[in-house]
Amino acid sequence: MMLRARPLFCLLLTALLLQSPGRTLAAETTPALDLWLGMYLGKLKIGYTNIRQNREEFRGAPAIRTESSSRTELTVLGQTMVQQIRTVVYSDLTTRPVYEEFEMSSGGKTTRVIADIGRDSIQCRLVTASGESRRTIPIPPGTELAGDAYMTALDSGLKVGDVFQRKSFNPLTLALDDITVRVDRKETIEFEGKPVETLVILTKTPMAELTTYQSLEDGQALRIDAAMGITMLREPRDKAMGIQPAEYRPPQDFAILTSVRSNVDLPSTGKLRRLHIRLIGLPDDVFVLEDSRQRVLERGETDGAKTATLLIRAEAFDPGRSAELPVEDESLLRWMSAAPYVDSDAIAIRRKARDIVRDEKNIFRAALAIRDWVHRAMAPRGEMGILRPATDVLKDLAGVCRDYSVLFAALARASGIPCRIVGGLVLNRGDFYYHAWNEVWTGEQWVPLDCTTPDAFVDATHIKLTEGEATEMFRMGRIIGQLKAEVLAFE
Repeated sequence: MMLRARPLFCLLLTALLLQSPGRTLAAETTPALDLWLGMYLGKLKIGYTNIRQNREEFRGAPAIRTESSSRTELTVLGQTMVQQIRTVVYSDLTTRPVYEEFEMSSGGKTTRVIADIGRDSIQCRLVTASGESRRTIPIPPGTELAGDAYMTALDSGLKVGDVFQRKSFNPLTLALDDITVRVDRKETIEFEGKPVETLVILTKTPMAELTTYQSLEDGQALRIDAAMGITMLREPRDKAMGIQPAEYRPPQDFAILTSVRSNVDLPSTGKLRRLHIRLIGLPDDVFVLEDSRQRVLERGETDGAKTATLLIRAEAFDPGRSAELPVEDESLLRWMSAAPYVDSDAIAIRRKARDIVRDEKNIFRAALAIRDWVHRAMAPRGEMGILRPATDVLKDLAGVCRDYSVLFAALARASGIPCRIVGGLVLNRGDFYYHAWNEVWTGEQWVPLDCTTPDAFVDATHIKLTEGEATEMFRMGRIIGQLKAEVLAFE
């Protein structure tokens, strides 16, 4: 089975870059900061991050302005993917954020988020080529907000054993993330050929886990170890922005490097009916999901890593078993409503959904009509490394697997079909790659549909790790490059 869309890791790289290594300085100690970090995958330079910070006025009041910008360039299944991210955060002199602008661009497309951060809520605007949408995010009483996810410098005086828990606005998911920062230990590392004493700081968010080596001399990051084998190193500007010397030969492309290798040769036919597999290297049970087709047989540990043994049985769904539209179960209302990036209430989406579904009342047949239309209409564009709303995808009908799944979800929900977005693994080219597809509620069970494959049948090599909205996929940033798979049996 050859997928018509690229896997998810380009988007998950965005999630990693958002764990900004910028410092949040206290009001009385705000020297100008201009920090450059080179980004490496092993020895391969893949990009850079720059953080600048200074005191300014914002809306007539003194403020701290932090701007971070990143650029990455990767080869992904033979195509070049360039991704640029820019974030500007204004914080008051207590370091509480009051305003944020976020912009990410890739493949000629740009998504912007503008957030006014008040005491009780955040007013967000999501702006793309297809238009603008608004969203209000409540801030629970007593919440302590951080200006960025890294927030290791709550000022000076950090010591081993310190633990901080805050919330941070995530412009990708348009939600508040829980952040835990722990000062783990002191460690002397070699930096630029010299031993340097550092504090080792562990940062955990729903999307990533980072280990930062912070210099005890100047309080700035020297090295950051992140997911997917990516490391960021403090460097002079010219070196951070530079490329590899001509004699360096990079490894295989990023898609192959981060794939989950199979221990046996599985048939790539897209027709596998049964798969008995053990996943090794799961950080916690949040990625161990169970439903009518995917059963958890065993949980355990191997060499300190969590494991889950799964049995996946794929069966073709009989449309005669499907319920009819409209769906009146209020417990399913969430999966029929608009959500970040799934703008099913947009006029263009609703009009296209009516054109596709017409008078069909059988839920599954209506969903199949949408799947088949998306499959035919969409064209794969592997260099697209950003998350876009469905209206933006509908406008040019090109993208990667997440674009297929976001568009399908919006069209399905606009038709009254309960639908959610799934992230996980799928067999391709003999190994497992990160992928996105959909599930629809048919009245008795959730049935998977994949718009990227020629056949509507979703075989047993689709292994589900996340389910819900489009933003749930970002959580897989914690496991990319960490998983191993052991196939126990298949048919």
